[in-house]
Amino acid sequence: MNLMLLLSIGFTFSQKDKIKIDNDIVLVNNIPVFKLKTFQMQTFTLYDLNDTKLAIFNCLDYYDSKEISSGNPKGRVVYFDVTFLNDDTDKCEIPCNGFKKQLAQYIQEYGLVKEGKLDETAVKQFVKIHGNKFSDVRNRSTTIIIQR
Repeated sequence: MNLMLLLSIGFTFSQKDKIKIDNDIVLVNNIPVFKLKTFQMQTFTLYDLNDTKLAIFNCLDYYDSKEISSGNPKGRVVYFDVTFLNDDTDKCEIPCNGFKKQLAQYIQEYGLVKEGKLDETAVKQFVKIHGNKFSDVRNRSTTIIIQR
């Protein structure tokens, strides 16, 4: 009996939140939490439920010969340049894995929005975890372009 109770508790905590998007409103377990609006198919803006801008996720890319593979013949690297609209205007870069729903899940997983506003502690941790590794790699590129 106790084993079943422990297993059911573990299963309950291991389940992820159910994310749904309805007209730019992100619902977590059917509760509206924040808005995520798309601009020109490459930029997403995070808003609170009162339409106050919280962050901008701008999709950027570059080409890296080290990333060339059969699935990526040009070596394209795609990432989000993230700017939080907080007092410090914190910035970082994250992988661009998927579309709007995947980004909403990422925002939720890191707890960036809490009680309708940016969670400053979560934002600071998010920025420290992710850093600016994409632009660092892009800026260290040794690609030489020969013009004739």
